[in-house]
Amino acid sequence: MSLRDALRSAFKERRGGATVEFVVWLPFFLSMLAVFTDIALILNTRARMVNAATEAAIAFAVNHDTEAEAEAIAIGYFQDFEPGEMTAKVTPDGSGNTVTAEISTSFSSVMLFTGNLLFSDILAGDKKLTATMRRIVEPAPEGGS
Repeated sequence: MSLRDALRSAFKERRGGATVEFVVWLPFFLSMLAVFTDIALILNTRARMVNAATEAAIAFAVNHDTEAEAEAIAIGYFQDFEPGEMTAKVTPDGSGNTVTAEISTSFSSVMLFTGNLLFSDILAGDKKLTATMRRIVEPAPEGGS
């Protein structure tokens, strides 16, 4: 059998072709799954952060809780995070007319798969995921109820 005949028979043989294609495409599909999962986690965490910032601002502005109590309400939304990963800051302005609640965390604490692989250059340093809510402070009710 000549070299030419051997090459022809090798290229005519199709058994195992699907396996090779599967092995070639599998890493691509798994990496896309990881990226989409991390994007979904970021969007979900951001929505939870906006909700927590809103509740903290309402606690201070309407319920007249202290800054520490309002911050504890915001951090309470993130019991599934490690302590210290999520920070909350409730700050009234100088005149006392408005309050700003800010919740932040690092991207690496949110991302499950690709935080250290694909986006390490983009997210290097002190990149934060932040939600801020500002609310007008309502006057305290008359009669101290």
